[in-house]
Amino acid sequence: MTINTIILKLKQLKLSHAANYYEAHYLAPSNPQISTTKLIEGMLEHEINGRHNNHINKWQYRQG
Repeated sequence: MTINTIILKLKQLKLSHAANYYEAHYLAPSNPQISTTKLIEGMLEHEINGRHNNHINKWQYRQG
């Protein structure tokens, strides 16, 4: 599976924050290749935090 395919599939699964993390950290030329476990951990954390932030932003917009 190619890198672009992985990013596309993550976005199809509505995991866009994880896709952005993967693209930024896995493809960064200055970043040494990180372990699979660290990569997945980072992707999941980024997705959770991104969704949380989106939720807060939507709530604040409705309150404003």
